[in-house]
Amino acid sequence: HVGDIKSGRSSCSEQTYNSVRNLFRKQPVPILFTPGDNEWTDCWRLPAGGHDPEEKLAELRELFFADPTVLKLDTLAVHQQKIYPEHYRFMKEGVMFVSLHVVGSYNNRYPRRIKAMREFRARSKVGKRFLQESLKAAKKKKAKAMVLLFHANPRFGRKKLHPGYKYLIKTLAKGMTGWNRPVLAIHGDDHRYIVDQPLKDPKTSKHFSNFTRVQVPGYPLVELVKVSVDTESDQVFSVEMFVPEN
Repeated sequence: HVGDIKSGRSSCSEQTYNSVRNLFRKQPVPILFTPGDNEWTDCWRLPAGGHDPEEKLAELRELFFADPTVLKLDTLAVHQQKIYPEHYRFMKEGVMFVSLHVVGSYNNRYPRRIKAMREFRARSKVGKRFLQESLKAAKKKKAKAMVLLFHANPRFGRKKLHPGYKYLIKTLAKGMTGWNRPVLAIHGDDHRYIVDQPLKDPKTSKHFSNFTRVQVPGYPLVELVKVSVDTESDQVFSVEMFVPEN
């Protein structure tokens, strides 16, 4: 789940979080979850309760990541950060999975809010280093492919990169250089279903053909995206939107 377990204007109450946490806990398999902006950065909105975003982020970490019975990530032998537990990675049948905490609402980068900027800088610094380490680990372990999970649309393809997402795109582009294995980046935030190859090589300005972005659909069409994996094929990943009959 790449974030937005609730709408941006619905309540940021513990009751709201617990309803989803209990749903995750009931699943018989591990849940890969990374927070979205609706869960914390947008909680300052009055309809959402007028909460302090950073306090809500701390609550999310406590409710979803501190208790191993919720996401069951320990069953995947994950490498997980302690202070930023929403950053984690693991290998599964030759595929490296990496979860990054990158959210919409400018990634909480608000220059006029001192507290927000402090949080943004600290999390981004850790996230950048974790992504760099994960890319190196994938190459060292000779991963057949990589899956990246994060919430925000980082605005791929823009000439002037948004400062809230610049480190993500630059780190990805640098890490992709010289690596020919498929990488699948899955994110949400903008609600529209998109499958494309938007990441450019900074040296040649050509798109990396082995980097695929999937933006999952969102409100009002909240559907599943099904990804099939075949590590014996050159493409490895095949993607389709899955619409249940009911």
